[in-house]
Amino acid sequence: MSLPPGCPEATFPAPRALRSLGLLAPLFCAALLAGVAAAADFEEGEAAYQGGDYESALSIFSELAERGELRALRRLVTMYERGLGVSRNEQQVLRYLTRGAGLGASDLQQQLGLRYYYGRSVGQDPATAAEWFTKAAAQGLDEAQYSLAVLYAFGKGVDQDYQEALRWFRDAATQGNAAAQYNLGVFHERAYGVPRDLEEARSWYRRAAEQGLQQARERLLEWDGEAPPGPPAAPELTTTPEPAAPAAPAAPPEAVPAPESRTAAAPTRHPDSIIRRADWVRERPPAHYTLQFISALNENEVLRMITGHTWEREVGYVRLLVQGRIRYNGVYGSFIDQQAARAAISELPPEAAEKKPWPRRFEELQQLLQESTP
Repeated sequence: MSLPPGCPEATFPAPRALRSLGLLAPLFCAALLAGVAAAADFEEGEAAYQGGDYESALSIFSELAERGELRALRRLVTMYERGLGVSRNEQQVLRYLTRGAGLGASDLQQQLGLRYYYGRSVGQDPATAAEWFTKAAAQGLDEAQYSLAVLYAFGKGVDQDYQEALRWFRDAATQGNAAAQYNLGVFHERAYGVPRDLEEARSWYRRAAEQGLQQARERLLEWDGEAPPGPPAAPELTTTPEPAAPAAPAAPPEAVPAPESRTAAAPTRHPDSIIRRADWVRERPPAHYTLQFISALNENEVLRMITGHTWEREVGYVRLLVQGRIRYNGVYGSFIDQQAARAAISELPPEAAEKKPWPRRFEELQQLLQESTP
């Protein structure tokens, strides 16, 4: 890159510490401009991506990814995972996830850990999953802290250790992770690694319930203000690091997309049978449309509908704050325009079609998600 006139020394003098090492201002200027150029390149690629010009976006992001640009790596993961402008390619997804995780991106470390845990595009390896969860958890990612806690609670990929599980559940819970809060309640109610403390359990259940976690609400209702009778029983913990619908009672709102249940047979769904969550909605082009087929106050009602049917496209739900109340909105597919979205109503299962689904722009949902985030 050639430097613009006036950049050396006059416009961008090198810091004194650099000058003392004999480094020239033009080198400092070039490095500065390289960073600015990379940012400008990403913005250009992002504009193409948001506008649906995936071919241009792919070219720009691919070049930036070779330079280790994490935002570009994240976009490439999404594009190859969703088939945006390219054929779906799990090996490319794995390649870019591994690159980004190796560069220290905690969200990509978490995603890579989940792939090793479930054996998606790689051999199933809970021990390697635990390594990636640990790296992301150490950076403070609550989803990874929760995932790691589950592995310690059940001895998957690591030695079972209730103290380590408690440690990571607490770290995630203090950041507002509802599933971790619920599981802390279970630990204190069932005396796993701590003395039985029903008031402490109730406190954690209440925090999770205030965030809309249905399982926590039901537990509080069961108590009805009284301590549950009987001695400690078997744990009622979430058993996977990425909680699935009905089979995983502590599925957190807005968690990483949940896979098919590992503990109960599920109906055949879209080949990429992941329940989409908030991140998927945020990553859609704002001008595109989706079909909203249900809006409910009860999270389990939405999950039951999603897991109980066959779907031809991507399906999921988002947790939104609407007029002061938490609602769970089921969404189906991504469409280039409103007409295409309406045409897809015929693809919906009868139960969803009876709900009178309607097209919604992703831009609207993305704005509501932003407003719903504390």
